[in-house]
Parts: sequence; C-alpha cells; structure tokens
Amino acid sequence: YASMYVEDNKGVRGTLQDVARITSLIRKNHQGAHELSAVLEALYAGEVSYVDEYIGRVFQTLEQRGLMKNALVIVTSDHGETMAEHSPQEVWDHGYMVFDSTIRVPLILRFPNDQYGGTRVDNLLSNVDLMPTILDLLGIGAPTNVEGWSFAGLLTGERYKPREEAYSEATKPSSSRFEKGTVWRNERKQRGVRTAD
Repeated sequence: YASMYVEDNKGVRGTLQDVARITSLIRKNHQGAHELSAVLEALYAGEVSYVDEYIGRVFQTLEQRGLMKNALVIVTSDHGETMAEHSPQEVWDHGYMVFDSTIRVPLILRFPNDQYGGTRVDNLLSNVDLMPTILDLLGIGAPTNVEGWSFAGLLTGERYKPREEAYSEATKPSSSRFEKGTVWRNERKQRGVRTAD
C-alpha cells in the first residue's frame, strides 16, 4: 500500500518526522516542499486503500460465517485530515481548524438484508445523529438528553425533520499561547456552524 500510488517516494515514508519536516518546509515556502507533500498524499491514499481492503475482509468474514444477512455495519470517522490545502494555518494535521477537510467525514451504513441499499442522501447530518438513528431503526427510544436526532426517516421514507445546522469545534486551541499540555479548557478553539447552504 505504501507504493500503490507513488513510484518515487523521494525518501518520504510517512512517519511523524516526515510529516513535521514537510509541514515546516511548506510553512517556510521551501522549494520542493509541495512535491514532498504530494508524496505524503499518495501515501495517505495508500492508507485509505488499506482500510478499504480490511473493511472488505470484515464483510467477507461476516458473509462466510453466515452473519452478513443480519448485520448492520457502520463505517464512519471522527475527523478528516488537512493536507497542504490550507497552508499555513493547518498543514498535515487536524484539530486546530474547522475546515471542510476535517469536519466532513464518510458515513456508510449497510443494513441487514440489504435494506435501503443504494440509498444516498445529501442532507446535513452530524455524528451525534447516528446513535438516535440506530436506536430508532431498532425500535428503541433514544434517551431524552441526546443532542442528535434520528435521520431514519430519510431511509424509510417516513416523516423526517431536516437538520438546519450542524455544529463543530476544533479539538485543539488555536495557539499554544492560550493553552499548553494535553488537557485543554476549551478556550480559544475554533467553532463552526454549517448549514445546508
């Protein structure tokens, strides 16, 4: 997978040291930095293909054991990743900014008996909506203090109250001047509100 999308890795192996070095070179506008960053992007694409391969193996194992027919499989992520597209604010990182590249994540649901198969929705959703949706589809009421709400109606064709906004917050303070260490008091973090338009 490390060589799947790159022929010459230019000595870049994708280590944290490589990421830090290339990030520094990009921020200093060093000649050749974006070429090295392109290698990191190719290595990242290889990692995505690696994950895809192993998700396929999970599906295959469920199928072989006769469990796939009744399985609910959810594939999602807690965050995306910035590469070099937001230089110099956030390069090869996540958590300081609320760019689309870090807050938009995949959400793939595979229901038992291929129910709702091929359904694709473009509605605004949030990860906090996932748990109430699953409970709703299982006929279990969600606790009243849950922040999200079910989007099951998008799949079943029943009534659905569209989400008008989705909130996001960076996980790290915008500068180490504000908070130090690994425990942050949620001060000076970027926050965002996304709407359908």
